[in-house]
Amino acid sequence: MPSASTDSTMPTARPLLLGASGKVGRALRRVAEAGLWPGPLPLWQHRPGSDVPGEDVLAWDILSGRDPRLPPGCRGVIALAGVTTGDADALALNTDLALAAVDLAARHGLGPVLIASSAAVYGRQAGAMAENAPLAPANPYGAAKAAMEAAVAARLIALGADAPSVCCLRIGNVGGADQLFAAMARGPVTLDRFADGQGPRRAYLGAADLAAILAGLLSQGGALPFALNLAAAGTVAMADILDAAGAAWRWTPAPQTALAELALDTSLLAGLIGAPLPRADAAALVAQARLGGWVGPA
Repeated sequence: MPSASTDSTMPTARPLLLGASGKVGRALRRVAEAGLWPGPLPLWQHRPGSDVPGEDVLAWDILSGRDPRLPPGCRGVIALAGVTTGDADALALNTDLALAAVDLAARHGLGPVLIASSAAVYGRQAGAMAENAPLAPANPYGAAKAAMEAAVAARLIALGADAPSVCCLRIGNVGGADQLFAAMARGPVTLDRFADGQGPRRAYLGAADLAAILAGLLSQGGALPFALNLAAAGTVAMADILDAAGAAWRWTPAPQTALAELALDTSLLAGLIGAPLPRADAAALVAQARLGGWVGPA
């Protein structure tokens, strides 16, 4: 797992994490409680009324139009708040939430801003996608994230010299927070099998590795790229994850619309972190998912 620097370049200010009540946000807090968040711990934003205890919790409605009361020494924003399902209006909230994070950072000098996008913006293209690949989302969620990125880019131009440094994180699957892990928690899983006898392979990242990478990116002294792939190096077979978790599962013939592999080129990320990225590994993903609170097969 990559680790963020702990020398004098590490900022002493704590980041603001928006969307701490979501699956990934909850997993990251569990990781932090286990002592595996490098550097200053985040201020965890929840919706008002969520009744989450702790002095490190900020109750704030991101879309209220009102700024929160931020404690002194808050710098860096991790914007995980978003919508994954629903109709076009619901998915469009991804843009509203991202712009609210950018505007808050601009008004209070909180940058850099790390915004959760998704590898879904690449759609069904073959090969390991690099950040300069054309966006070709194949589903409404991917289209919503691509629209969010475009809206953020336009807002940065409008803000001009007041714009914070913003990086849209095109995240692969996060172990424990994705559909495969949700399916394992429900019961037996049916997995697509392609003509070559293999199942799907995906770009994945564990929650503890994600925490280390986020902290490392926030510690960068210079500007971050506007778009950045986030995943472990390589891909991992979903069948291997099922076996590592001890899940009950069976094969089914893959339909023509099924995607055999979604891979991400993570060379830019590795260069920014300054350390080798973890290799995609099924057992490590399952272990980190359990650390993040995932409860799967007994």
